[in-house]
Amino acid sequence: MAPKKAAPVVWRTEAFVNGHHAAGAKYVEAGLTETAERDLELALGWSAVRYLAVGHPDGKLTGAKLQAKILEPCDAVPVELAARRVRGMAAFRIDADGVWHPTALAAIEDETPFTPTSAASFIRDELASKRESMGSLPDVYGVLEALVGPDVVLTAIVEALEAAPMVRLQEEDRKLLPMAAQIARLLLRAHVDHEPRLRSRLLRLEKKAAIDSDRHRSVAAVIDRQLHGQRARTPPRSLGELALWSGVPRATVLDALKDLELTRRSCSVEPRLALLVGDAAADLYLEKWKLLPDAPSQRRLVSELGVLRTAGIARLMAELAQKSKAKKQAQAWLDAHPA
Repeated sequence: MAPKKAAPVVWRTEAFVNGHHAAGAKYVEAGLTETAERDLELALGWSAVRYLAVGHPDGKLTGAKLQAKILEPCDAVPVELAARRVRGMAAFRIDADGVWHPTALAAIEDETPFTPTSAASFIRDELASKRESMGSLPDVYGVLEALVGPDVVLTAIVEALEAAPMVRLQEEDRKLLPMAAQIARLLLRAHVDHEPRLRSRLLRLEKKAAIDSDRHRSVAAVIDRQLHGQRARTPPRSLGELALWSGVPRATVLDALKDLELTRRSCSVEPRLALLVGDAAADLYLEKWKLLPDAPSQRRLVSELGVLRTAGIARLMAELAQKSKAKKQAQAWLDAHPA
């Protein structure tokens, strides 16, 4: 008897739950990618989104194996571990000898599912607190959005920022900076009926914070860039910030790209750039792909830009197939797209 095949792992997320009723749906460019669904997701900020993996074998891990795996980088978090990962990332600390702090160990043992109400409370009470964490806080917001959707997460972020002492907004607050950095993509994915009210509250908060242009790394400056894009008082500091601009003339984006000093830290895989500058996005990566230093990031470049239908993608793939750490994946793309 043939062995029983394992059920396929299915990815899902609530990030795009609003679909064509999301505020950013007005930016869709039909035919930019291989499917209409991806065209919409690209307008809503794909690929900066987290997924939950249903049926993943790691969802059954316990004990030491769970501890070793729970915080590892992954494209999709096993759905059974999602709540544990969120709490574990937020509480993660290790002692000088490399041993996990007891609070972090307790956090990954709490598998209580998040509801919209408890997720909002977690953002306001835990993620806005000044308690130190060594975990990846952007990952926490991504997983929470995958669980409860963008409207819940964005509303809680607005409430947390409104409640924070003004001095924290005017500094490089390590807990609030990752929170503020979620605003632009969540505004794209928020429901069209909710987005204007949330944006108005953020605009009032930004006005109160009195952004100092010399403090371009402050929480208030990040809020300014997230809300205003090309009209912000300080220029974008990363490709990820620039890729979330919307409704901007192509020439303006291209000028900003020229002025942006890309480094290994500020360069990332941003397929949404193609929505802003078309084929120039492929040209940018053709020149800068070596700033993506490791094999996983170069494979991501192949898989994520590979969904685009712009002509320059073939040139990029040909280069990657010859010289990158993702040669196999790039060659497979070329073989699958002989035209």
